[in-house]
Amino acid sequence: MRRITTITIALVALGAATAAYASLNSYTTKLAFSPGQAGSPGKPAPVKVTVDQTMSAATAGSRAAPTRDIKVSVYGLVADSKDYPTCSLSSIASAKSDASCNPRALVASGYITAVVGPSDLSQPGNSCDPLLHVWNGGGNKLVFFMVMKAPSHTCFGGAITTGVIRPFPATVSYSRKFYVIDVPIPNYVAFPAGLVTSLLTNHLVFSPNTATVHGKPVAMMSSVACQNGTRPYTAAFTDQPSQGGAPETITVDGAAACSK
Repeated sequence: MRRITTITIALVALGAATAAYASLNSYTTKLAFSPGQAGSPGKPAPVKVTVDQTMSAATAGSRAAPTRDIKVSVYGLVADSKDYPTCSLSSIASAKSDASCNPRALVASGYITAVVGPSDLSQPGNSCDPLLHVWNGGGNKLVFFMVMKAPSHTCFGGAITTGVIRPFPATVSYSRKFYVIDVPIPNYVAFPAGLVTSLLTNHLVFSPNTATVHGKPVAMMSSVACQNGTRPYTAAFTDQPSQGGAPETITVDGAAACSK
């Protein structure tokens, strides 16, 4: 695989990250935190996290190559899954719906925009813009599920309904004070029915929910540290040529302001 040159620009004030060049796709990631407090291990600060990402082809006039993995690492965040209800992948897959999941098991919600079309990425495709729900799967597992809701969040003009695209898992881990979410994109999402999915945007808001544990509030997501007045983050995107070839990983870095 030829060497990939990646130019990364971190904009602390805006909390934005951009990969200026990639051999297949270009990506941007912006994370916003509310409130922007650092917190501490002894006094965690509940936080809402908003994630906005874009994907586009590096070649003009082409659809983006399929994204196969998205890994986001954020400094100083911790998540509590054990004190919240869960909704399993198997239960959603069996029902072809997440309507019966406990609302307090919802970790994040938002939407994606995408185009699904032939493997020749120079050819146009059809829009697929579902809502995206992220559920607590328990044991550092998350469950991603796409929900269709007219008029804005439909796929193939309504031909693909909720449940046709099966739920898929993601994992949560920690590395050197970074909270890490790894979302592998399965074949049935990246290559549905022999077609190719080209992601365009991803918007997710992680909930600031709190639960009462032993009479004390415990947030679903909290901040326990920042680094020199900022909160660094990294997003690594792995994409793959639609007609075969080695995957490529592009990393973009950013930071958001953080106060004590």
